[in-house]
Amino acid sequence: MSHEYRILEQMLIKGKISRQEFKERIDAEYNKLEQELMNDEITPDEHVERYNTLMELEPQSFGPPELHEHI
Repeated sequence: MSHEYRILEQMLIKGKISRQEFKERIDAEYNKLEQELMNDEITPDEHVERYNTLMELEPQSFGPPELHEHI
């Protein structure tokens, strides 16, 4: 996992950013990663590696569960 992702993860765990902000930042990283691949700034192998790193972060549950409504 890259240093930037670790910092982002720690900020979430410590409550410095919300889960929504964490999700938004991860989504922005996905978009950035896609653009870098399209611009030939990274190789397909690099893309897969970084994409997988993002995928590992996304499904993790941080903090207590949030309240939700049952319909």
